[in-house]
Amino acid sequence: MALGIHLRQNTVSALSDFTSPALIIPHLQGLDRMAVIGELAQAMKTDRRMPASSHFYQAVLNRELLASTEMGKGVAFPHARLPELKDLFFALGRCAQPLRWGDTSPPRVRFVFLVAAPESDSGEYLRLISGLVRLAKEGRLINQMEAAGDASRIFEVLQQVKLAARWGKTEPGSESDGRSETHAEIRQGG
Repeated sequence: MALGIHLRQNTVSALSDFTSPALIIPHLQGLDRMAVIGELAQAMKTDRRMPASSHFYQAVLNRELLASTEMGKGVAFPHARLPELKDLFFALGRCAQPLRWGDTSPPRVRFVFLVAAPESDSGEYLRLISGLVRLAKEGRLINQMEAAGDASRIFEVLQQVKLAARWGKTEPGSESDGRSETHAEIRQGG
């Protein structure tokens, strides 16, 4: 009897897979971090992935009080984990003028990625955060986001940021989904 376990490594995914143009606000109205987080959280409420009963906004503010989520390079990643959330996703806002993010920091935040994460999902969350950090370090892409005229153009920039590979299980003998895959197989003879 043979026991087969196949592991699939999907290499096709990008930051854009965790958002949509409807969740991108190219002209935020808020003038401080609480207002900007509120504006983005309001946009996320209209997305089917955000449960109606969610206390997401308050959870993000509570998290922000623990430590500032400003990551330098004009980018902040406020976030919260929610037990009732099923899918990881984010909203993105662009500020016309740099915002002061922490209590003592100088104004420098132009892009705010508001991330909603399921409480039990660490792998996908780490992939997303890794991609956001890479984006923040890539001056060329940040410049493209600054120059983008609308949400769809910003979304196109996010499509350029590929994420680290994701591992998942497949059934032995299942067909490929057409994406690049790596298989590992364990067989037990009998």
